[in-house]
Amino acid sequence: MLSAIQDMKYFLRTAFGDSTDFKSSKIEVKFQGLCQGNGAAPAGWAAISVTIVNAHKRKGHSAVFMCPITRKITKLAAILYVDDCDLLHIDMTGDDSVYLTFEKMQDSVMNWGRLLVASGGSYKPPKCFYHLIAFQWSRDGQWSYADNHDKPEFEMLVPMPDGTMATIEHLAVATAKETLGIWSAPSGSAEGALTAMTTKAQEWVDRAKEGTMKRSDVWFLMDCQFWPRVGYGLCCNIATQAQLEKCLSKQYYDVIAKGGVISSAPAVIRQLGKGFYGVGCPNPAIECCLAQVSKLLMHYGCSSSNGAKMHISLRSLIIELGFSLQPLQEDFDKYHEHVAWCWLVSLWEKCHRYGIKIVFNDTPLELPRERDKWLMPEFERLGYSGKDLIRLNRVRRHQQ
Repeated sequence: MLSAIQDMKYFLRTAFGDSTDFKSSKIEVKFQGLCQGNGAAPAGWAAISVTIVNAHKRKGHSAVFMCPITRKITKLAAILYVDDCDLLHIDMTGDDSVYLTFEKMQDSVMNWGRLLVASGGSYKPPKCFYHLIAFQWSRDGQWSYADNHDKPEFEMLVPMPDGTMATIEHLAVATAKETLGIWSAPSGSAEGALTAMTTKAQEWVDRAKEGTMKRSDVWFLMDCQFWPRVGYGLCCNIATQAQLEKCLSKQYYDVIAKGGVISSAPAVIRQLGKGFYGVGCPNPAIECCLAQVSKLLMHYGCSSSNGAKMHISLRSLIIELGFSLQPLQEDFDKYHEHVAWCWLVSLWEKCHRYGIKIVFNDTPLELPRERDKWLMPEFERLGYSGKDLIRLNRVRRHQQ
């Protein structure tokens, strides 16, 4: 099969006839790939990708995640999907400087590029980018992301098949990019994902307003076409509940008139389910909560990479909050400023708003001595609150 693909001759057929000349591979460089539509292509891609990933990991390149309580270590080298790849580098077992981290990232990118060239592929520099995440601290102990994207010493190079080097784009940590169909930014900003949702929704609404659809067709297509497209990847969205509830307000206002509903209907009615006598437009916040809970039930406790990252993230949240082993049952409005915003915290907010109770049964903790207690509730019992409690929590985390 591979010999047939490499030695194929490609002719051009048009309405004026078939071409007499053809395109074929050279003796020195044969065509690479398994061709579109080949039933053996997925298995071939998996075999080549696994080989490349294993070779990459043997060189010591991967993201090393460590649970802060159990000290369990999980390694993840890359996330691949067809021709899209996200290389990861982090080492939670050490405390590398930003310069050492960049050096390791450059080595990882170079090694991966050579593996691609060896297998017949290569980087496409215009489509490549990277984020260098580092932290800086203020005098009062608060952290923020360092601005490294404008520093020339952090210019990254990728190897090309002809032996030359090409530079790739260095983005700020707050800049969102689409990877594997999902818009995200390392800083946790959801602006890119929300913008993508509103853009898709507006495109659909514009087409609907131009057509002459029946009212029943509008609601049928809303369920079968609009929401599957707009709501794709919603489980990864870590926007706040308020941001999600408002992101499609304009689009819903424009489209409900096509479905026979007066446009001035209250916004709450527009996103209320039909079973409660509402208009029935999908509520992004509720749909996001359902998708996140589904992913938590699906992956938490499993040995997959997603399960391991959820395991580590939950333990990190427990230590960062310092109130109990069930952080998602605490009062979000009261304690959310104590922790950094992340996927679990966004789920915590929605669970608090909608009265959902999530219990983790695999977080046993035996206190080492009699009458030992959680420190933060004791501070609160003694009368500390607000910023004083946040400062005490910051010191506790540093000591711990």
